[in-house]
Amino acid sequence: MEGENFTTNESTELLQHIAKNMVTREDVDQIVSGVVGKAKAEIMDYVDKKDREYKGELNLKIRKEDYRVDAVISTLQDKNVIDDKKARELKKLSPFAQTG
Repeated sequence: MEGENFTTNESTELLQHIAKNMVTREDVDQIVSGVVGKAKAEIMDYVDKKDREYKGELNLKIRKEDYRVDAVISTLQDKNVIDDKKARELKKLSPFAQTG
């Protein structure tokens, strides 16, 4: 290879090949924005899934605690510590208020 020179024609072909196959900034921006967009969508899906899971767990814990509070209200009512009207008022304050 030493001592070989490119001809003008070979140089032109090489430059045309490089120009034709060169990655432009727009190409890089398009690829990066696609990858970032996909990663963002995956992260948002994960966050949404975890949010639903935590809300479900929280809902179950609140229902369990609500059941306990209702039991205390019923016990107080049975022992005549509070009257029926007050028991109904307290039960209406529940996050899962009972009707009737």
